[in-house]
Amino acid sequence: MSKNSKNKGSTFERDICKQLSLWLTEGKRDDIFWRTAASGGRATNRAKVSKKTSGGYGDINFLDPLGEGLLKLFCFELKRGYKDLSVLSYIDRRPAKTKTVLEEFWDQAVTSAEQSGAHFPLVIFKRDLHKPCVMFPVEFFSIAKNYFGYFLYPTAKVSFQGDDGFFTLVITTMESFLEYVNPNVIDSILADIEDLGR
Repeated sequence: MSKNSKNKGSTFERDICKQLSLWLTEGKRDDIFWRTAASGGRATNRAKVSKKTSGGYGDINFLDPLGEGLLKLFCFELKRGYKDLSVLSYIDRRPAKTKTVLEEFWDQAVTSAEQSGAHFPLVIFKRDLHKPCVMFPVEFFSIAKNYFGYFLYPTAKVSFQGDDGFFTLVITTMESFLEYVNPNVIDSILADIEDLGR
C-alpha cells in the first residue's frame, strides 16, 4: 500500500469517527470515538496467543463511555480506496480468484467481532468519488425493525460462504443506515439481543 493510500485511509477513519460521534450525540460532540491503535493490529497479534486487548478490536474505539454501547453492538472495520468493490465481482468473478475484496473485508470483520465480543460485524467502505457504504448481516434487521420499522432505503444483498459460515449481508449507504438507526435506543437493542441469547 502506498503512503498516499495510507494517508487516505487514516483521514477516512478520522472522518468516520467524527461522524459517528456527532450522530450518537445528535450533533453535540465529535470526540466520542477515535481510531483504534494500529487499526486493531495489536489486538489481533495478542489474540494469536489467547490474550484479550480491551478496546483494541476493529478500527474504531471509544474515548468516552457514551460510545461503549455502540461498540458492544457493532465491531467496525473501515476500508477506503479499493478498486474492486462491486457486488457483481462476487457473481461474475473468474474461477481462479478465490475471494473478492468484499469477502476479504467480511472475513476480517467477523474475526474482529468475535474477538471483541460485539454482536455484529459491520464494514464501512468507500470507493473513490462515491459515498461511504456499510455492510452488515441481514439478521440485524430482525431486531431493528421492531424499533425502526422496515428499511426502505436502497440496498443490495449478497450471500456467500465465508471463513466462519454462510452469510447474507446488506449493503447500503452509511447515510441511509444512520438515518434509519436511532442512537437513543442502542441500549434497548442490546438488552433485546441479550434476552434472545444471541
